[in-house]
Amino acid sequence: MRLRQFGYFEKPDDLKDWTLESFQLGLINLLVGKNATGKTRCLNCIAGLAGLLSQRGRIGYGKFAVEFDHDEHSILYQLNIIKARVEEERFTVDGKDLLLRDKIGSGFVYTEQIKGNLEIGVSEEQLAAVAKSDRLQQPFLERLTNWAKDLRHYQFGGEMGHHQVVTIVPAVLPPPDPRDPNQAVGLFHDAQKRNPKFAEFVRADMAAIGYDIEEVRIAPLELPIMTPIPVPMPSQLLGLAVKEIDRAAPTSQFEMSQGMFRALSIIVHVNYAEHFAPASCVLLDDVGEGLDFQRSSLLIKLLIGKAQAKGFQLIMTTNDRFVMNAIPLAHWGVVIRQGSKCQILNVASNPDLFNEFEFTGLNNFDFLATEFWKRSLPGHPEPSNA
Repeated sequence: MRLRQFGYFEKPDDLKDWTLESFQLGLINLLVGKNATGKTRCLNCIAGLAGLLSQRGRIGYGKFAVEFDHDEHSILYQLNIIKARVEEERFTVDGKDLLLRDKIGSGFVYTEQIKGNLEIGVSEEQLAAVAKSDRLQQPFLERLTNWAKDLRHYQFGGEMGHHQVVTIVPAVLPPPDPRDPNQAVGLFHDAQKRNPKFAEFVRADMAAIGYDIEEVRIAPLELPIMTPIPVPMPSQLLGLAVKEIDRAAPTSQFEMSQGMFRALSIIVHVNYAEHFAPASCVLLDDVGEGLDFQRSSLLIKLLIGKAQAKGFQLIMTTNDRFVMNAIPLAHWGVVIRQGSKCQILNVASNPDLFNEFEFTGLNNFDFLATEFWKRSLPGHPEPSNA
């Protein structure tokens, strides 16, 4: 299942209201805009819905209006939550309601066994889509919850597990969670046990984005901590290390620059998803942060290639001009915020605007920098330098 349309409304009758007007998405998406326009919040809203449907998030406030594509079927999911209570929930396939519940939890769900609807009664604090998901009787709901469980959310400008390590004691090392953005070391360790060629997959991808390395491996770490007396360690700690061609000694993850480790981390995560735990959707905030233009561009092209090859949806954000120039306008979504309302302009919503810009001969970044996008808004004069 793939997101086709997404809209979100929060506290509409409150001073803290916030609205993300419904917008269309494709397989590859890059949300661009100035700081504080709402790019990160857009991703957080999508991740928030996935958290609710996978039971990893807490119910609070929010009204979601979401459309998915699945095997040429149109799927609508609507959810309204007020003060940690589900006020309304609806699941529709090709215009037919298969699940409907009200604010007291009463309603119906379509059931395969009887080829008809059964009455339901669920808790006000529980999503019916989760409570009634069944592989045999409600496979349509299982597809929705699986989409949520298989979604990945990364803040590229964050730690990405830079200071997280593993121990070699098997009893202490829990199975890695592929949804945890800080689990790069654990995922690599687990993947190597499953397939010894995994390290080569990661090395090849690092080389493809401009890092000249001979090997990627798990290696013992020397913690950069000084204490007046020796501190006993429960076991040997392990982390990621790379052997660069122009260095005699390997470089441990603590010695890597943040940009290099972020790139290594996201490549580990995406390769793990390719081989062991498929992703439905990858959300990547501030893609390329901390990388130079060449490596940032190559990383994005690598991720796009993997998304197209494996079929997972890729939704990225940036305000970096070099990143914008590396991504075709066809994949863009310009985030515009006016007060507490966000709108996203893209080729699907404004094809004439984007087609017109193609004939200007300007760089992609100029679409944003010259405010060319304002031509789509009523009452705005044409930019003088566009």
